[in-house]
Amino acid sequence: MSRKSNSARRKRKNQSRSSGGEKSWKFWLPVVLTVVGLIFAAVQWTRTPQTGVESQRAIDRDKDQRLASAPALLAQVTPFDPEAGTWVFRNDITAAQVAEIERTEVLSAATGGDPIRPEFAGLVEAAGGTRVNPYYKPGEPQLCLGTTHVKVSLTGNREQKVQLVDVRAKVLGKEAPPRGALLFGPPQGGGAVDAVVLDLDSAESPRAQARTDGGYRPYLDVNFRYLEKGEPLVLDVIATAREFQYDWELVVDVRYENKVETVVVRSDGSTAGDPFRTIGWTHESRFGTVLDFDFSSRRFAPRLG
Repeated sequence: MSRKSNSARRKRKNQSRSSGGEKSWKFWLPVVLTVVGLIFAAVQWTRTPQTGVESQRAIDRDKDQRLASAPALLAQVTPFDPEAGTWVFRNDITAAQVAEIERTEVLSAATGGDPIRPEFAGLVEAAGGTRVNPYYKPGEPQLCLGTTHVKVSLTGNREQKVQLVDVRAKVLGKEAPPRGALLFGPPQGGGAVDAVVLDLDSAESPRAQARTDGGYRPYLDVNFRYLEKGEPLVLDVIATAREFQYDWELVVDVRYENKVETVVVRSDGSTAGDPFRTIGWTHESRFGTVLDFDFSSRRFAPRLG
């Protein structure tokens, strides 16, 4: 009887312990799950901004990969109208051509735009003439230079900011300029004050220079430039030459997202079109036939003396 009583007591004690453990487990499980959930949420909350930035960068990188087939900068080139009515000929012109040029009026009566009459321009081009744009170098009124003057619009073409690292010309060809005949209209002086200047005589890859109060300095030493996607930068570019005729292209080094890229710009704004051509200016005495523009008759006449 005693053994049965002890056994019953132990059974009830075990059941009590089991019941207490089950109640404890049921109480603490929700608490533990709640704490774990709060910790997980806190971790996620702290990581969300960083994850968002990383996600956006990944999206931008994917877009850049799709844009990679095109240059980091898109270019558009617009030539300025020549400021001088001057033509050069590689070969000398005949007496008959001189006579026809002398009797043909040069200037149009219309105002605005290029003042040269299309009929005269066509006549000279048919005779082999090339219109050039000489100008006097600022600060050196006796030094006349041959120039190419164009407006170059560069537009960012990457999701990231595109920083300009270097702007320069790359000379592709060099030869003696035409010295056959010259139709000379007085050149203008100075050029645009804020122009980007490329001195083609100075090196095979001359860096773009900007005029400052202290003289000429590399353009990007004076102007820090970077472009957002779709944002344009317009450069007023003047390439100069004296003794030679140059074929050249504009080269722009850029940096974005820790990458470096070189963009080439040719005369039509593409990377593979015809190069720019700048005809160097030589002294008028080196030409064969020379005609000067006569403002009173609005025609060219043989140079006197």
